[in-house]
Amino acid sequence: MTFSLVIVENLALYLLNTQHIKEKLNNTSKIQHFKVDGNSILSNSLLDQIKSIIDSATENSCLVVQITGKKDQQLLTWPGSAPELTVDLISKWEQLLRQIELLNSITCATIEGHCNECGLQLLLAADFRILQKDATININKDGMWPGMAIHRLANQLGTSAARRLVFFAKNISANKAFEEKLVDIIANDIEIEKDKFLSTLTTISLPSTYLRRSLLLEATSEPFETALGSHLAACDRLLKKTT
Repeated sequence: MTFSLVIVENLALYLLNTQHIKEKLNNTSKIQHFKVDGNSILSNSLLDQIKSIIDSATENSCLVVQITGKKDQQLLTWPGSAPELTVDLISKWEQLLRQIELLNSITCATIEGHCNECGLQLLLAADFRILQKDATININKDGMWPGMAIHRLANQLGTSAARRLVFFAKNISANKAFEEKLVDIIANDIEIEKDKFLSTLTTISLPSTYLRRSLLLEATSEPFETALGSHLAACDRLLKKTT
């Protein structure tokens, strides 16, 4: 009886804490949740879905993209073979991913189940990344698709880590993804870890997300002397806001 009472009390405490987090977030930012099939092929319908996510973004908000897969699902080769698949369609896809990177919003991506390279590409465009402990990211049998995901891997993880994933990885497990610093958290429970992350947004400054992310994205390609001008301009911009 005492043991059951403790469980009930702990559950009640968790629910109250979760509600408190959500109330605090509602006062400081707008949280938007979207679901994307992580085993998709590239098509006009997928582009329309991603575009709707981008169009829904508001300044100082947080976008949570829930990438889902299924354990018993046949994994599709990315980008697939939709009738409309052309280099032009691929270019539009890459431009949409870049738009996600340049949003003035914090982005969080979560992956559950098994996904193909569609899930990987969406993950790489996000600020914070959570994988279910039994999730996997499956690379094409003939090798990783030579799109901008390779560029992002090299810039975000370094050439050595990117090389290991591009040439030798077939199924990237959650542990492997964490080991290579591809993700931030491995979760037993996605919802709990997601709520923990969202709670941190109440203690950080969401404004000028775009400004800071742009500096991060340029850091690996710009020499110090060139980057200095951009950083000073960013500092000047924030100084003017506070005076």
